Amino acid sequence: MKDILRVIAKMKFIRHNILFIVVFLIFLCKTAFWGYSYYPVLDDYIQYISYHFYVNKWDDIIIAGGFYGMRPLAAVFDVYIWSNFHNNLNLLYFILCMIHFASYLLFMKAFKTAEIKAGIFFTAFYLFLPVTVEAVYWLSASTRIIVPLFFCALSLYFMQKKDSISIITAWVLNIISFCFYEQIIIVSFILSIYVLNKRNRKFLFIPAINALIIGFWYIIFSGAGVNSGRSGIGFDFNKIISIFGYLKEMWFNMLPRFFLTGIRDVCLYGYIIIVILFILCLSVAYNFKKEKNYLIKADILLPVLLFVLPYTPFMILTQSWPGLRNVMPSVMALGLACDLIQISVIKKYVPPLIIFFSVFSYYTSVNNYKQVYDTDQKILNIIIDNNIPGKINAESSYNNIFPQYGEYIKNLTSSGWAVTGGVRAKTENVKIPILKIEEDGFNVNILLK
Repeated sequence: MKDILRVIAKMKFIRHNILFIVVFLIFLCKTAFWGYSYYPVLDDYIQYISYHFYVNKWDDIIIAGGFYGMRPLAAVFDVYIWSNFHNNLNLLYFILCMIHFASYLLFMKAFKTAEIKAGIFFTAFYLFLPVTVEAVYWLSASTRIIVPLFFCALSLYFMQKKDSISIITAWVLNIISFCFYEQIIIVSFILSIYVLNKRNRKFLFIPAINALIIGFWYIIFSGAGVNSGRSGIGFDFNKIISIFGYLKEMWFNMLPRFFLTGIRDVCLYGYIIIVILFILCLSVAYNFKKEKNYLIKADILLPVLLFVLPYTPFMILTQSWPGLRNVMPSVMALGLACDLIQISVIKKYVPPLIIFFSVFSYYTSVNNYKQVYDTDQKILNIIIDNNIPGKINAESSYNNIFPQYGEYIKNLTSSGWAVTGGVRAKTENVKIPILKIEEDGFNVNILLK
């Protein structure tokens, strides 16, 4: 009898959660296709490999580098948690994928309770939109964007409860989410204010106090360490204009190119995966249609705030520019905004197509990272085999891959610190001096070609 009851309970669980089970299966199709293979680029060699080989990590990394000044927990997590995976970055990538999906579940739960309309578009955008590839695949970005978004979502979940333990937990999680990345500070602040205003108004002071704490922290330690230049504040109208150019580039150039890549490469990965994905995408649309009570009435204010305000750090910080990874807050905002659309034919067919082609675009993007990684390994072998010359003549990018933007698909030779990090990681010697990229240096190009 007990076995029968357990089976019934499992069937009820599956029936009540079929929507998220199907979404998770598609997410697995996306992230597991290459066997959770991770190919480090740029900063990864420093933060997740080289850091492991320091003996006195606190003094030699955190204090010497002044990483306590900006994004204080990002460096702490790099040094004491993530770098422990230096021999198995594939596992770290898998963990971060699961954190990404967990944050999605928590956001959906928190949004539903707070009567914030989030549905199939938010699902398609937050989990699958191909323009987020740098934010979710590149470890140096995902540990600063996906991880604090998880803490943000978890804090929103506890904020809506009434007991003191939950409120204290929400407070701690909220300040933690403020300690990784400037954009996510703003995202977490906006969502916290919005949720508390609807569900627990007497605790609106929590995100306000936390914002003051992190604000004063940044001011006090603004001159500390290698990131001190990024904390300088100054008004430049041209930087404000450049944000509009950035958004235009992201949504009208990069995103269409990513989708075209997915459409172009859809047949490269086997017809079995095509059929499976197509069926799952249709199932998502069907199950979201059934979840009528899930899509609650909402307004456009929250998406507008989430789209605009997270870009203010790039407008007021003198040496800070957005990259491909910084599109994530606007992706979330547009997902919530599109869920307000009441035209059923759009909601029925557009999101499944977005998900379907986004998955194939992601496959190709991961393969692009592999090409860059393979080239970087050849470059590192050349440098090490030639006794690590102090100056190197090399190009910033060797792989003819599009679309490109900022650090996306750049080789280690795009900067001296990046190639130094790669050499230190490969030789397991963090005492190697900084290499310089100069025209009169050792010519890597001849041996590489």
